Amino acid sequence: MTLRDRTRIRPFFLNPSISNLFSALSIAMMAPLAVKNMFFGKYVLSLLIVLFIAAIIHRMLAIKAGRETLVSGVVTLTLMVATNLASIHYLGLYGVFWIYPSAIACFFLLPRATANLFALSLTVLAAAMSWPMLDHQIVIRLVASAGLTILFLNVAVGVISSQETRLIKQSLLDPLTGVFNRRHMDTCLQDAISQFCDCGQTATLLLIDIDNFKSINDRFGHTTGDAVICEVADLLLQNSAGTAPLFRLGGEEFILLLDKSDSKTAMLRAEKLRRIIERADILTGRPVSVSIGVAEVRADQSTSHWIRDADKALYLAKNSGRNQVRCA
Repeated sequence: MTLRDRTRIRPFFLNPSISNLFSALSIAMMAPLAVKNMFFGKYVLSLLIVLFIAAIIHRMLAIKAGRETLVSGVVTLTLMVATNLASIHYLGLYGVFWIYPSAIACFFLLPRATANLFALSLTVLAAAMSWPMLDHQIVIRLVASAGLTILFLNVAVGVISSQETRLIKQSLLDPLTGVFNRRHMDTCLQDAISQFCDCGQTATLLLIDIDNFKSINDRFGHTTGDAVICEVADLLLQNSAGTAPLFRLGGEEFILLLDKSDSKTAMLRAEKLRRIIERADILTGRPVSVSIGVAEVRADQSTSHWIRDADKALYLAKNSGRNQVRCA
């Protein structure tokens, strides 16, 4: 998994645990029906069920391997719709009942907008097929109840998705600045070390410290100090072009992780950031600057050793008069 993959929040319908549960339940329910319909001579329906099961298994394995695409979900749902319509054709009213679990399945296979399209299409097609076969009052009630089911599913999925996103963000982000927190940093740094050891992909981290921050707190108060931290974080984010994850190490210290970057390139990047912050009007009546330590990843080092290398470079920058960049 790449560093950029780590910063992505996956929608709940691509959660491997949810996919595994959905797949297991679907296979457990549908496999006996495939055998039963084959035994009673409903070969087309049986074949569609088998293809649907195969599509579910393929999708489950793709999610596990991180290769899930919208196409596989669409194919799976198309087979499911075809299976539903075939069951209505062969079984009449008994086949209609499969609309409800199928509508639910739509929201476990695709994004909500696409899931709505499939669920509504299934309802309309099922109603059209059932109209000549069943009492019209039954078909009208079918459409109404299926519509309410889809409405409730939208509400439930919306709540689940928003809560999951909120919880994931809380576990990844620093509450003051909104940048990534130290726990997520440890994971990303370890990924970078692993990629360097496995395939030689270099990475460099910048340890960034706000100069004389204690005096800012003492003179202006902690509320102003927090505002300075947030302003520096915003400037670092705006000028990292979204390509490098930014972490708050603690207090007034940040780490910017540059993957596919050697120390020479990182030094130029760090110097540019230093100048941007130096020239920014962060605190009226008082200049705000940063010192930056640069350290390139080395083989067989831990995340703590990597940070320690950057910290040594930062110490040199501080001792040389601050507002400077130094490399380990």
